[in-house]
Amino acid sequence: MESTIVTKAICLSFTEYKEYDRLVRLFSVDLGVITATVKGIKKATAKLRMSSETFCLAEYTLIRKKDFYQVIGANIIDSFFSIVNSYELFTLSNALLESTQKALAENIPYAKVFINLLKSLKAICYEKRHSVYVVCHYMSYLLDFLGYKINFDYCSNCNKKLEGKVYFDFDKGGFLCSECNTYGQIVDTEFIRFLKIVCRTPLAQSDEIGFEELDLRPVLNFICINLEKKIEKKINSVNNYLDYIKSFR
Repeated sequence: MESTIVTKAICLSFTEYKEYDRLVRLFSVDLGVITATVKGIKKATAKLRMSSETFCLAEYTLIRKKDFYQVIGANIIDSFFSIVNSYELFTLSNALLESTQKALAENIPYAKVFINLLKSLKAICYEKRHSVYVVCHYMSYLLDFLGYKINFDYCSNCNKKLEGKVYFDFDKGGFLCSECNTYGQIVDTEFIRFLKIVCRTPLAQSDEIGFEELDLRPVLNFICINLEKKIEKKINSVNNYLDYIKSFR
């Protein structure tokens, strides 16, 4: 008899599979990012459809198959339903899930990342914190977690304090002084100051920053590009949001 695994997880994404099934990507607190099948979700009597929807947080009951897991039960904890009421909220919240899925290796538990992801979703859905800020903060956290923490005060090459003209090299992932710069892009010192505040201010204290959304969009673009360079994958949700905003200018 196959043994069952019970784990708290959030559905990061899904794809249709065969006639009635779905393949879901779950982020489990115990198992990490995994792939699982959910059988028969297109049937009228389907009981597990909600468990295969993006953003579903549940206590999943799984059995191990050859290539992936199978969901055989789910106790729904939260669906973060209000997120889907706004294109902007949905797209930015989905950026949290997409960046998690693309940044983390499969089948390795990342309990701290799991907790931070849920905190970020709750900050958008229930605490009404600014969604662009939350995504910036979370993606910056992922960079830190992956070992690419940005040093905002010193040149990443010579370690001298950053003064005068400052550059950022996305290939190297660090700020450079004018003497060390070769291919980096010049960055305004006020932008660096604001970027540091956004990345380093805890979610619970974000109301104290006093930012404008226009200030956050360049920060989101900057952090997204940096993360994409490191993981060598595009974060489509962020790019879709930025394109959507540009269309209203």
